[in-house]
Amino acid sequence: MTTIKDKASSPAPVEHAESRHESSLEEKFQDYAAAWKRDTGHLSVEGEIATHEAYQSIISMGAPAIPLILEDLRQEPHHWFIALDELT
Repeated sequence: MTTIKDKASSPAPVEHAESRHESSLEEKFQDYAAAWKRDTGHLSVEGEIATHEAYQSIISMGAPAIPLILEDLRQEPHHWFIALDELT
């Protein structure tokens, strides 16, 4: 019989921790991407679009952001090429 004490002291399964991390990364990406698109949708100069703080935050996520960017590109075109160039 498992007691409350046993449940409290047992470590969380690794796959749950990884899943939370991936979810957190995706949530951050979605938040940054939404802010970037909202704030730069009216701009046409790629250099201005790529210097937005949220865009730079996505780049600072490193390689894990690449699949998220590619999925976003698959859904609709955006100016992700500078970020992809920086990350690859």
